[in-house]
Amino acid sequence: MKPPQQDGNFVRGAGPVNRRQVLRDKLAEPRVNPLALKRLHKSRALQTLGVPLEQQLLAPRGLVRGPGKSGIALAVLIATGGVGVLLAAVQASVVMAAAGGAALAGAGAVAAMRARRAPAAAPSLAGPAFDAEALRKLDIALENVAPEAGEDVFRQLLGLKASLARVAALMPQVGADENFTVDDRLYVIESVRRYLPDSLQAYLRVPDGQRTNGVLDSGKSARAVLQEQLAMLQHELDQRENKLGRSAAEGLMRQQRFLESKKTRV
Repeated sequence: MKPPQQDGNFVRGAGPVNRRQVLRDKLAEPRVNPLALKRLHKSRALQTLGVPLEQQLLAPRGLVRGPGKSGIALAVLIATGGVGVLLAAVQASVVMAAAGGAALAGAGAVAAMRARRAPAAAPSLAGPAFDAEALRKLDIALENVAPEAGEDVFRQLLGLKASLARVAALMPQVGADENFTVDDRLYVIESVRRYLPDSLQAYLRVPDGQRTNGVLDSGKSARAVLQEQLAMLQHELDQRENKLGRSAAEGLMRQQRFLESKKTRV
């Protein structure tokens, strides 16, 4: 038997064999909408970027809760006491008056217990230092730059967000001292309000097609300059975080010195 390539009964050609083959070939090369890909990339970047700083650094509002068991018991006791006192007044009954008084006394005890158990309001992590509007603007700038600036810049943005969250948690606990000065506190505040947002906004003003080309006077690309600025900000925030740590540990060191001063002298 001759192979198909040499047999004259077989028809050979470079095109599809039949209509089904034509349809299959067309389906094998689907067209992808570039805009859809861009949206998907942005969605993934925002998901990886995480919770906005405004939500991280400002204390969340308390959730509205139901009355709970103690609240229901309090309402029942108040209602029972009120009915008892009312019936006692109508019927001139000493027993009903005593029962109503006991119910109201129980309601007072439950109310006092609820007041003791009520959780204290959660303090704001950011305190008055960070303005909500400044945090909101910074979040918008981060969300605009993150999908556009490449993997290296994206990692830098994640690092800066994490640093700001850690510093914001420490700042309300530490006052100005020789370790963490007023200037250090102002630098952190201005990093949120101006330094980081200004760098990101300046980068976004460069046309998209020119951000990776060496169009600046220094011969560097806009993305390279942005990376340098983000690295400088990260370095300075790391320094402030270390200073905050030393200030936070100062109380422990004072206690150490105090205890050593009270040691028995031999």
